[in-house]
This record gives sequence, C-alpha cells and structure tokens, in this order.
Amino acid sequence: MAVVNEVMTIINVIMSFALVILIFISIRQNIRFSRATNASLDILFKRQQLLSEDLDQLQKALIQVQKGEVANAKSINAIARQMTELHDLVIEDQTRQDQDIKALATLISGLKTSSYRSRNDKHFNDALKRIAKLVKE
Repeated sequence: MAVVNEVMTIINVIMSFALVILIFISIRQNIRFSRATNASLDILFKRQQLLSEDLDQLQKALIQVQKGEVANAKSINAIARQMTELHDLVIEDQTRQDQDIKALATLISGLKTSSYRSRNDKHFNDALKRIAKLVKE
C-alpha cells in the first residue's frame, strides 16, 4: 500500500505539473489573443478617426456647395428681376413707338390734306414718302 500511495503521489505531482503547464500555456495564448485583439482594435480606432476626419471634410465641402447654390439662386433671381424690368421697358418703348407712329401717321394725313405746300413740292413729297416709309417700318 505504501507503494501504491507513492505511485499515486507521483501521479498527482505529474498531473499537477501537467495542469500547471496547461494553465501556463492557456494564459500565454490568452495574452497573445488579447494583444492581437488590442492591435486590431487600435487599427479600427485609427480607421474610424480617419473616416471621421474625412466625414468632417465632406461636410465642410457640402456646406460650401450649399452656400454656392444659395448664391447662384440669388443671382438667378436678380437676373430674372432684371429681365422682367428690361421686358417692361421693351413693352413701354413699344407702346411709345406705337403712339409715335400713330402721331406721325396723323401728321402725314394732316399734311397731305392741308392747303400748305412747300415752295418745292418735290422736296415736300419726298419728305412725306420718307416719313411714310419710317412709319411702315
């Protein structure tokens, strides 16, 4: 029995030693895994920072584009207002031109029917023809 106890003690010591070695190996692998995980997390964090910086730059660029769009819209509105004003001026000028043409037509018809004649009837008639031509244009 003493031999069995000694053999059992030796087996217990060997198993304890094997258990300590297994625990040591397990701890070492956990340390390696933790280091690899930390390294991966550091890389991910750095990439996240880079992406965050890129996002900030893109947002700033978007703000600039939006400001440009606002400025373009204001310019387009100003141009539209100026075009409206010019159109109104054109209509006003056309109205005045129509009134002037009517006045010239009235003047010509009045001159043709009046008893007034120039000393040089040919010159007078040529002037009337030029005025009539202008009225038609």
